[in-house]
Amino acid sequence: MDDNTKKRLVDIKTWTRIIYIILFAIVFNVAEFIIAAITVVQFFTVLFTGQRNNRLAEMGGSIGEYISEVTAFLTFSSDHMPFPVSDWGQGPERPSAHGRAARSGADDVPTPSPSAKTTTAENVKKTVKKTAKKKAAKKKSAKKDQ
Repeated sequence: MDDNTKKRLVDIKTWTRIIYIILFAIVFNVAEFIIAAITVVQFFTVLFTGQRNNRLAEMGGSIGEYISEVTAFLTFSSDHMPFPVSDWGQGPERPSAHGRAARSGADDVPTPSPSAKTTTAENVKKTVKKTAKKKAAKKKSAKKDQ
C-alpha cells in the first residue's frame, strides 16, 4: 500500500469527519421536515388570510441557507461545519456551481420596484386577454366552417 494512502487511512481528521457527516445527515433530514411543515402552514396561511406570514418566510429562507451549508459540508465542498458547531448563519463564502461567490445575504439581490410588479401584472392580464380573444376567434371560425 502507498505511504500516502496509509497516512490518509490513519488521519484522525477524516475519521472525525465521518462522525460529523452522520450527525449532519440526521440534522439535514430534520431541517427538511421543518421546511415541509413551514410550507404546509404557509400554504394554509395564504389560503385563509390571503397573505404570507413574513416570519415563516424568513425562517424558511434561513433554514434553506442552513441546508445549503450542511450540503456543502456533507459533499466536501466546504470544510466549514455548520450550526451547532459554528454560529447560525455564519457559513463561509464559497464558489457556487457557476463560479461566483455564494451570497452572504439578501442585500445583493435586486428587488423589483412596485411599478415593475404592476407592469408584470398588467402584462399577464394582457396576455390572458389576447389568449382568450384568440380562442374565441378560433371557435367562431370553427362554427362558420361547419
